[in-house]
Amino acid sequence: MNKLTTTNTTNNSVGIEFDVRQWLRTIGMADYIPNFIDNGYTSFKVCSNLESQDLREMGITMLGHIKELLLHSQDLRSSSVVLNNPKYFSLASAQNLKKSSPFNLPPPITVTSSSPGHHNQLGVSPGASPRDLNLNREKRQLTESYHKRAILKPKEPERNDNIEFLLVRHGESEANVDSNLYSTVADHAVKLSSKGEQQASDAGDQIKRYFEQTYGNVDKSKWKCRIWTSTYKRARQTAQFIKEAAGDWVTDIKESIFLVEQQFGLFEGVNWANGSVDEIFPQELKHYNKCATFGGRFWARVPMGESRFDVCRRVYHTLQPLREDNIDHVIIVSHGVTLRAFVMCYFNKTPEWFEEEPNPTNCSIKLITKNKEESYIWPREEERKKETVPDSDLLLIKDQLNQLNERIQFLSTKLNASKELQ
Repeated sequence: MNKLTTTNTTNNSVGIEFDVRQWLRTIGMADYIPNFIDNGYTSFKVCSNLESQDLREMGITMLGHIKELLLHSQDLRSSSVVLNNPKYFSLASAQNLKKSSPFNLPPPITVTSSSPGHHNQLGVSPGASPRDLNLNREKRQLTESYHKRAILKPKEPERNDNIEFLLVRHGESEANVDSNLYSTVADHAVKLSSKGEQQASDAGDQIKRYFEQTYGNVDKSKWKCRIWTSTYKRARQTAQFIKEAAGDWVTDIKESIFLVEQQFGLFEGVNWANGSVDEIFPQELKHYNKCATFGGRFWARVPMGESRFDVCRRVYHTLQPLREDNIDHVIIVSHGVTLRAFVMCYFNKTPEWFEEEPNPTNCSIKLITKNKEESYIWPREEERKKETVPDSDLLLIKDQLNQLNERIQFLSTKLNASKELQ
């Protein structure tokens, strides 16, 4: 058809030209104009009696779009909706819409609790749809109003990409001092050591000093700085010490379960350093070592626990809520692996970077912004590097690495001997 409008002849006294393209544009489904036109779905009569099978046969497969089109098709069968939307029709036809309804629909039937048959508390029969035309006028208008609001696209939340993050690893814990503690205390319940408490308080002082030097003249009534902390006890304690030391430079504290330490599953509560893992879970450790050696530790999942990839995946989902929080200064108190995951996700770094980057030291403070690569503001870089130690789970693959080194040395010796014979 050259003219993509169809004259509806339900009422001969009024000629109404229905424009399928305008209808689809109005309801936000303009992408499907070719589907309707190519399959001959251009008349008012056809478009007001669509079924899900019709939409699928014309190539529309998304369930949400099918449901929405069916709802709009039902709306076309309602004279009140059509009269309130003359933009579905040509200009000449729109002038006639207010004069007469050409659709010959039966008047709405008022359904009450006294009507024959079984009804629910709202006076509607159990089989009736909330959009059926045999609802009373008030309910029909309410349904139309709700549907009109529902099809409006919600306003996208404004992203705050100017957030300044201060990443703080928790202070020294009792388990950092004595690794045997993990065999009697759950990881989430491990507390700060006395040194860790002092580290956390010092970190609060350093944050206060940084804010005073950088934002000393700011209007405190408009200042907002929130701490987001892991729910583990040592992180909660660290966050509280920081808030007390930083004073009114920190507004409040919130917690997130997505910022907790990597879950070590079967290896939780087992002393890695003394070889207990080898004794208690030899097969599981062998499997983990194989994955870590050949696939990379980033992807290797601890039995019944998490891989580094798993940590990054949950940390990634915290970024959007933080950006929508409408707070420009955020302090994150968490754990070594989790903070590395945060930096990786924020700057789109690679798994290779993750493997090479050491854990931050206890209560070190890393500053990151959108346009500035991360940097430590405390302690000083040279001092921080002195305290940097490898990840604790490196102990899990030390034997495997030793075996590989021995194998390399053996092959090298064999190769050299072969060269000498030649």
